[in-house]
Amino acid sequence: MTRQAKTTWISGVCIISPLVLFFIWELAFGSSTGTGILGIVAGFIAIKVILTVATIAFIVQGFRMHWGWGLANMFLGPLAGIAFFVKHRQEGRVPMFILAYGLILLVILLIWSSI
Repeated sequence: MTRQAKTTWISGVCIISPLVLFFIWELAFGSSTGTGILGIVAGFIAIKVILTVATIAFIVQGFRMHWGWGLANMFLGPLAGIAFFVKHRQEGRVPMFILAYGLILLVILLIWSSI
C-alpha cells in the first residue's frame, strides 16, 4: 500500500468517525428532545457512505488485479469483495478494513438505537 493510499484511508476515517460518534452521542442524549430519529437517520447515512467507499475500493483493487475481479466486485458487491480478500490478502486489505469498520459501526448503531 502506498503512502498516498494510507493517507487517504486515514483521512477518510478521521473525517467520518467524528460524524458517526456525534450521531451516536445525539442518540444517547438527543432522544429526549425529539431529535433522536434525525440522529439515527444521519448515522445510517454516514454508515452507507463508509460501505459505498469500501465497495468502490474493492472495485478499483479488483480491476487492478484482473478485469474479472473488477466485474465481480462491481456486480456482486461485498460477497465478491470477501472472496477477493481471501484470494488476494495484500491487495484487498484496505477495502476489507473499511468494510469491517462500516459493519462494526452499523452493529453499534443498531444496538444503540434499540436501547
